[in-house]
Amino acid sequence: MAIAETKSAIVNDYGVLARQAMYLVYHANKFQSEIFLESNGKTATAKSINAIMAMELKEGDEVKIIADGSDAQEAAAKAKEIIDSFDDEVWWSNE
Repeated sequence: MAIAETKSAIVNDYGVLARQAMYLVYHANKFQSEIFLESNGKTATAKSINAIMAMELKEGDEVKIIADGSDAQEAAAKAKEIIDSFDDEVWWSNE
């Protein structure tokens, strides 16, 4: 099994909201690898909206992304891409 690690940061004023967590979970579940998020002494699977919301990630929090499995590189990269996008305006439109 391969392990991939990368880091990201929460950059929006509101932290991670349910809509964003749901999007991350949706994409994380497409991968065979397990994907974990670590921040502020807490660890959560990226495949559970409840686990992500329980982390209470807020602006400025550093997030370590760890993927373990056959597609770990791709899984970690996708999770980072999604977390990095949390500042984009698309999250705040009603369309």
